[in-house]
Amino acid sequence: MHIRLKLLTSAFAMIAAPLFVAGCGQEDTTSTTSAENNTTASVVPSYAQVSTTVSLDDADAAVMKAALADWQQAATEDPDGAPFGFRRAQMEFVADVAPSLDDAQLTKLVELLESRNEAHRKEIRDTHSGLAYGFGEFPQHLTKELGLTPEEEAAMKSLHEDARPQISKQFEAFYAGTITHEQLYAALTEIHDAVREKLATILTAEQMAKFAALRDQRQDQHLDRKLERIDGHVEEHTAWLDAVVNLNDAQQSQVRTALTTFASAQKAALETLPSDSSTRAKLHETMMTAHDALETAVKEILTDAQWSRLEIVLPLLPHGPRHT
Repeated sequence: MHIRLKLLTSAFAMIAAPLFVAGCGQEDTTSTTSAENNTTASVVPSYAQVSTTVSLDDADAAVMKAALADWQQAATEDPDGAPFGFRRAQMEFVADVAPSLDDAQLTKLVELLESRNEAHRKEIRDTHSGLAYGFGEFPQHLTKELGLTPEEEAAMKSLHEDARPQISKQFEAFYAGTITHEQLYAALTEIHDAVREKLATILTAEQMAKFAALRDQRQDQHLDRKLERIDGHVEEHTAWLDAVVNLNDAQQSQVRTALTTFASAQKAALETLPSDSSTRAKLHETMMTAHDALETAVKEILTDAQWSRLEIVLPLLPHGPRHT
């Protein structure tokens, strides 16, 4: 299990999402967000469910009850929050309870949470194929902005609907562990290229130019949001790792340095992000190299026991093209 796939950051989202979501139109994510988050509160287990799975003493129980109450309240107050918001709230919950749990208790808790996460993902998949990965309904504003005829609109909707299950299938394979991160990227690139090729047979040259401008505008907005958040993640992720594996002062400083180095590499790469897919492929390789360096650095900083503890919670960490 690799940190570069599941720990701390989602550079892949910056690389992949604009290619495939914006590549098929600047989508309206309202339906996606609601679909994911309407059942967010149901992902939060009850104390009875946790205590049945995890052996807790009185002190553990008090911490667990308080943390579950905070998580449930957050989910109830913001049922339609940002995509993957429930994952971040879940990790805050893990950080709250981890200091009071030993490895065996933490393992049981993670197994329970991941089983509930999988049930949640299945519900989303069964209800909205493709929506769980940010590929929403056909963006109706394109009809007006591109001046589509009824025939062109129908053809674009058909192309959009054909691509959604293909994208879902690839992410399912990735999350199931049957394909690698690199294979996922290659598969999505192939889908994207096929969509763009078919799109060129539907739209006029003028419409294609307008479409590309809309795509670039969305990509720039996504990039700006990503860059704004990178620096803040250093302290956030250092604190989270400290809560889970109990870093000493020297380790905290070293982890902060490793994350700062990664953030700098990530920003430098993303700030040079152009539109052409050939350079995007190079960017993907650059980011994977940075992820590998981060994983190596963290593994060298932690003791074997700390690394083993970190591996317990890795299945829960937010990952994939929609996180932050």
